Amino acid sequence: MCKMAEILKKDDEYKKYQDILKRGKEAFERLLWNGKYYNYDSSKKCYSNSVMSDQCAGQWFVRACGLGDGEYEVILLNLVISKLISTIKILNVYLRINVTARFLCHSFGTFD
Repeated sequence: MCKMAEILKKDDEYKKYQDILKRGKEAFERLLWNGKYYNYDSSKKCYSNSVMSDQCAGQWFVRACGLGDGEYEVILLNLVISKLISTIKILNVYLRINVTARFLCHSFGTFD
């Protein structure tokens, strides 16, 4: 919306949407970022701290449309990307491999 208001030279709308984006980014970081990844939601239910590998998809899509850089950036990707990718890899790749290996050893014995 900020970009559209900017293109249309609608200064009042630009300021309005820029303020909404600023407050949304601050709330997103404060409520969902836990230092390693973004929580699924802020409800504190059992699934709210799930980590999903598609966390960057929204920001990627916005950037692919030419809208997600600089002042229009939704998440502070440069600050969180390395922790986020590392955590996703650990939880979705390494942990899954470890669980599968344990299941196989438990089911079929060791592979000596």
